[in-house]
Amino acid sequence: MTGGQQGSSQRGSRSRARRQALQILYQSEISGVPVPKILTDRTYSTVEVAPSAQEGADEVLVDDVPLEDYAMTLALGVHEHLKEIDRRLSDTSQNWKLYRMATVDRNILRLAVYEISYCDEVPVAVAINEAVEVARAFAGDESTKFINGVLGTIATQDAEQEQSGLPAFDPSKLPSDQVIGSVEDVVEDQAPALADEGSAVAQEPLA
Repeated sequence: MTGGQQGSSQRGSRSRARRQALQILYQSEISGVPVPKILTDRTYSTVEVAPSAQEGADEVLVDDVPLEDYAMTLALGVHEHLKEIDRRLSDTSQNWKLYRMATVDRNILRLAVYEISYCDEVPVAVAINEAVEVARAFAGDESTKFINGVLGTIATQDAEQEQSGLPAFDPSKLPSDQVIGSVEDVVEDQAPALADEGSAVAQEPLA
């Protein structure tokens, strides 16, 4: 395998890992089961939903896709740093409360902010572009624009801080009232929608 082929393979693996991590985070939030338990019990879905290359065509289901190591890194990383990540998002998206965002949108943002803040080997532009691609596949045009705007603002803030010589962003120093709130608050706010989805959705892949 040439260097170019290896690079392309790694990029494909990372992209798949982000989609897998999103499904795990989505399952965790809908079911209330912590990410580590989902991974330990292997209750995550092994079916990957791959959008068709042709608009309007049926989606392709890829069975028995192994869970990427990077997917576990992302899902566990978001779980470990959830409060800091949510504080950052709440501070950035002040006109739209975090717990009122669509579940998929919220978790796409969490994944991207984790990569931007804690994965030094991932360029900021790559983290944003990958989040936009995942949003385009699983959320829709409006969500794609919204996610791109929020992440663009975060990237600009970080760049300005770096240029000014100010200390790097420390989410733990944000006021506590900017935290999203408990899982119970989220579930209660979204109760009507969740009731329609039914209990089986927790282990189904995103469509």
